[in-house]
Amino acid sequence: MPTNLYGPWDNFDPETSQALPAMIYKFHYAKKSGERAVTLWGTGTPRREWLHVDGAAEACLLLLEKFSDPAPINIGLGEDCTIKELAEIVRETVELYRRNPLGHKSARRHAAKTARRHPPPCARLETTYRP
Repeated sequence: MPTNLYGPWDNFDPETSQALPAMIYKFHYAKKSGERAVTLWGTGTPRREWLHVDGAAEACLLLLEKFSDPAPINIGLGEDCTIKELAEIVRETVELYRRNPLGHKSARRHAAKTARRHPPPCARLETTYRP
């Protein structure tokens, strides 16, 4: 099972997409249109893990080649960040140098969603892909 995935052909609709593609869209749009602020949903405190689709594809190929165990395997790096930290990464990447208010109530759901904190030894999977 992969963690939250992102990459080309993602859903970048700011109303229906996951947090990361929505942020990419909002920050890019703000920079392009000269807006002075970006409003993000929620408090910024939930933690999420993200994996680029190329990393997930590489993990799937590796699993097909090396594993035959029918047990579920989590695909992820086991590293997460807060939504606020993610917003700062996206803001810096888009080079939008403005403050990002958080606080919209509609995104307060799960406090943390990572693929694995303490995986069983047989479920460890390392990929070489790092965005």
